[in-house]
Amino acid sequence: MRKTSIRVLFEIFGDDFPVEKITEILNIKPSSISRKGEKINDVAYKKETAWSIDTGEIESLDLNDQIQQILVLIKDKEEQLLEIKKDYSVSFLISIVISIRDHYCPSIFFDEHLINFINKIGAEISIDLYD
Repeated sequence: MRKTSIRVLFEIFGDDFPVEKITEILNIKPSSISRKGEKINDVAYKKETAWSIDTGEIESLDLNDQIQQILVLIKDKEEQLLEIKKDYSVSFLISIVISIRDHYCPSIFFDEHLINFINKIGAEISIDLYD
């Protein structure tokens, strides 16, 4: 039986930028990268370039566990992230994907440290819920 799971991603995306340079600046190996113009299927192509780190899907009822896994990697890289944003005209997104099973909804709470960090780097948050 599958249980409620949470996946958290930190994504850097924009028109076109050197993903290898982002990896070098942050000294973090991305979970995935995609480039503008890459073929998605027979008729669709990527509309932007993206670099992301990802917790993967983890059974949990506490969103903060997964958020902390991402934050531990980037929280001390505020200066580098702001430099990347300025130099490459990119955006930042914390994407949260929650798959609810058997009506077990996880705790969703954003602490002051996360909110301050997101504000400082000018990131957005996206939450997708699936039942």
